[in-house]
Amino acid sequence: MSAHDMLKQLSSQSFPYKHLTLTPFRLTKLPRAAGSGVVKKQVEAEAIVEKWEKSSWAQKRAAIEKRRSLNDFQRFVVMIAKKSRTDRVRKAVHAAKRA
Repeated sequence: MSAHDMLKQLSSQSFPYKHLTLTPFRLTKLPRAAGSGVVKKQVEAEAIVEKWEKSSWAQKRAAIEKRRSLNDFQRFVVMIAKKSRTDRVRKAVHAAKRA
């Protein structure tokens, strides 16, 4: 689920503390007892979604999701690419040791 999809589904709800993970992103001018609409407007105004998508955490999650969605042939292509990269690195290190 993308951050924009989560923003569309933004609603006030209870959530267990043990399942929460704090991030460095926060809403600075949020009034007390703000409803879902106010929160959604504040998130859009402070560009929280864009900041999240630029973060390394979000990029890692996107990469994991992309890897999960690969089919068998695409996984095979990735494996061959990794093997060829490893072989080139190994040969370059070996040549550097000789020189």
